[in-house]
Formats: sequence, C-alpha cells, structure tokens
Amino acid sequence: MAIGENIRRLREAREMTQEQLAERVGVTRPTVTQWETGWSQPRMGKVEQIAAALGVEPMDLLSDDQTLQDAVDADPLLSQIVHRYLEMNDDGRRALAQVSYYLVTVPKDGGAE
Repeated sequence: MAIGENIRRLREAREMTQEQLAERVGVTRPTVTQWETGWSQPRMGKVEQIAAALGVEPMDLLSDDQTLQDAVDADPLLSQIVHRYLEMNDDGRRALAQVSYYLVTVPKDGGAE
C-alpha cells in the first residue's frame, strides 16, 4: 500500500476530514488530496507530523505492507535504523543512501580475489 493510501485509510478510520488533517499538519486541503491520490508525496518531516496527527508511527504511513512493519518490530537494530533515518536531514539521508548502495553492491566476499 502506498503512503497516500495509508494516509487516507488511517484518516478515514479516525473519521477525520481532509480539511481537519490539513489544519493539524499545516498544509492546505488540496495538498492532502494530492498525497492521498498519489500526485505528490509528503516530505519526511511532514510524514512525522501526519503520523502524529493520526496517532500512529511514521512507519505506519511508509509501510507497503505489514511484513515490513513486522520486520521492524521484531528487530531492535532495524527499528533503531528506521527511527534514526526518520530523524535525519537530507544530507544524512544521502550519506546513508551511499553506504547502503555500497552494502548491497559489494560482493559478499568483500571483493577479495
């Protein structure tokens, strides 16, 4: 499930209007509509505000399915990584993306011949 679908599902479950959510996170109602329809996506700082307004964790908005949330919940280290990521600024996220790219592209033997 995409972030917009998660926002809509959680907002409607709380019987909250788009206008009410918009007021709580400091945006316009059309912005909420764009998020929910997939025309745009909220920035990470705004995701935290949306999650707070909906009474959920940011991961609840970002999860494509329950499997990812279950993995984060089951692994304390993964949970810390996700929460740290959500706290990072853009420079920190870029640095983490570079390290992550290295981790998934380097041969398992560390490139040793």
